[in-house]
Amino acid sequence: FSKLLTMGIQWSGPQSCGDSRVVKTKFGSVLGRRFSFDKREVDAFQGIPFASPPVGQLRFQKPVWPQPWDGVKETKGFAARGIQKDPFFFEKMKMGKMSEDNLYLNVFTPVWNPEGGSGFPVMVFIHGGGFVSDSSIKYGDVGICQHLCTKDVVVVTIQYRLGLLGFFSTGDEHCPGNFALWDQTLALRWIQENIAFFNGDPNNVTVMGQSAGGASVDLLSICPHSRDLFHKVIPMAGNASCSWAIHNDMVEECRKFAERNGIHETRDSKKMIDALRALPSSKFALSLMDNMGKPSVASSCAVGPRLDFDFIPKDHSVGAIMEYIAQLVPEKEYPREFKKFREELFEKLVSNPAITLEVMRALSEALGDLFVNVGVQTTILETLEAHDAPVYFYSFDYFNPKSWGPLAMRWPFKDATHCTELAYIFAVGIIWHYDFNHDDKKMLELTTRMWTNFAKYG
Repeated sequence: FSKLLTMGIQWSGPQSCGDSRVVKTKFGSVLGRRFSFDKREVDAFQGIPFASPPVGQLRFQKPVWPQPWDGVKETKGFAARGIQKDPFFFEKMKMGKMSEDNLYLNVFTPVWNPEGGSGFPVMVFIHGGGFVSDSSIKYGDVGICQHLCTKDVVVVTIQYRLGLLGFFSTGDEHCPGNFALWDQTLALRWIQENIAFFNGDPNNVTVMGQSAGGASVDLLSICPHSRDLFHKVIPMAGNASCSWAIHNDMVEECRKFAERNGIHETRDSKKMIDALRALPSSKFALSLMDNMGKPSVASSCAVGPRLDFDFIPKDHSVGAIMEYIAQLVPEKEYPREFKKFREELFEKLVSNPAITLEVMRALSEALGDLFVNVGVQTTILETLEAHDAPVYFYSFDYFNPKSWGPLAMRWPFKDATHCTELAYIFAVGIIWHYDFNHDDKKMLELTTRMWTNFAKYG
């Protein structure tokens, strides 16, 4: 693999929008929309199923292929988001409905023919959201078409099961877990088998993801079930070496969840899973604010991948990394002490007039090191030692305070932070909609050129 590691709006509409060409996939034909930008046309196919709906008996199962369909399926809009809790009302209004049936992907592809006979390089994006929230909807369509696809690449954005529906585990054959990672793997397999129909090159696939999506990308690159389905990776602001990337207590936390929902056969995995399949999907929703009721310093995700020695191989260094972190931050042995420490620290910070802006900034940077930067640095060193392939690294420092919207008034200092780079890849406001100024447009052009060049040339 080649690897690009990172730390840390579209302003004019398409000139026209009509029907796309019809593309025949292995499961059926699809019809999308066509956008035109300065005489360059891009087709967008949104809401293509890559798996059967994971409902009923398929809940807590690995994904399976979708059923073929007859005729032409209209794929002109995003599918529903996965089950999650919206932290803000405007998210619910803007992002639309949720459904357990959310295993869909979107393909954005140039209309013109690629040079040579191999097809356009393919860029696949896996969204973040702490493994519990977000969707492909937030990252848009028009911006991808105008600023990425016009640079001669095919872009695919995918969805996967979130929260407990994506990571519930009994630790045995009845519910092994890591279903979200298996969803991502099946999406990549779908791409291998179908992207050529969209003029994409299945032999030049770059997978990129941000935050929890970055950790997913990193795990996909080491999993024997998925690592041969793509060729380059861009894990952004998160990877498998981050302290939160692997959840060590998923099985026990899942049993506690079942008990809280009136299911007491928690030591009989089959009975517990059968009972959980009868619960409404909304019961499994989580948000970034949730942490399953567990105080945490070293980890910040309510759920996440577990070391199952199936999807995540036994010999991967992430296990050793987690043991090292546990030694540094032994919160499992002292949960009350950590809760007390966190509360006392917060009280001192907010009430002490001697705590200056510089101290708050230093604390913010320390948390960034703990949750992201240490993991990034670890991965860089490990990758350089283990592979001959090139590794690229950069820090994203550009920032426009308008990107925070009203939140900018509540934060004492404003700099590039988690998610900042996404606006300059997808040309959409991630936290808040805002109009791009001249410098924003220059940064958008620079970032999309860097990303697409990496996909083309590695």
